[in-house]
Amino acid sequence: MMVSTIKLQMLDKSSDITRLVERLLEKNLVVRRQDQKNRRKINVKLNIIGHSLVSKMDKDIRNFEGFVEHLSDKEIKQLNSLLNKIRSL
Repeated sequence: MMVSTIKLQMLDKSSDITRLVERLLEKNLVVRRQDQKNRRKINVKLNIIGHSLVSKMDKDIRNFEGFVEHLSDKEIKQLNSLLNKIRSL
């Protein structure tokens, strides 16, 4: 996947994609390669460790969805607000 595609799909549009990719590289979760056809493009791909982590996270997310599916719209907004506050710490 190209870095520009990742940036378009991110929830937080203000994030610096270059620093994000660097952090993923430091954690050995992705590989980065220059596009063979266009040297200005950089491709990023999950490695086996990254795929394993995503699989685990997918299970955790499904479990979390089971907990919150019974919340009202008001409660979901409150939960989002609290999670945003925690994330900003």
